[in-house]
Amino acid sequence: MTIALVERLTDPEAFGDILRYVELTDVDKAIDRADEIDAADPNGTYASSFWEYILVLRDYMAECVEHEFNGNVHMYLNSADVHGRKCPTQRHRANESDTVQNNAKMRRERTFAVPSTVSDTGEVFMAAHFAPTHRDQNAPRMYYLADVTKTKKAYIGYIGVHLTNTKTN
Repeated sequence: MTIALVERLTDPEAFGDILRYVELTDVDKAIDRADEIDAADPNGTYASSFWEYILVLRDYMAECVEHEFNGNVHMYLNSADVHGRKCPTQRHRANESDTVQNNAKMRRERTFAVPSTVSDTGEVFMAAHFAPTHRDQNAPRMYYLADVTKTKKAYIGYIGVHLTNTKTN
């Protein structure tokens, strides 16, 4: 389930091909949030979706680094000329609404840890995210930052319950 994702994202021996391009930035918080998701979804539906999105991020980063793709994840998902795994574009949100971006509380909720090689402050606002299902507006989310220029890695800052917004909270 979701806790297994955290374990995979911290196991360089078994999952080095993924960790080359994808990194979970706050393992302790991810473990706590994974327990919440697994309690709400004992069948692992969300965990399966999140794993798929992690593989999409890995393939997107590989496309950027190895094949010189020049675009964001949403462009990658819409392109017919790329290699690698994709998910339906309706599962991806390239940005947050202006309301979320301009609301200090909501923005802070979406500011997550990253290595100092990405940001001197050790954190960044992450607007891009994956939403695993149509059936529930309060479904968990996975927020990430794709650093295609400096570190050539995607950083997952959050996998957890739906954060505060104007439509669902």
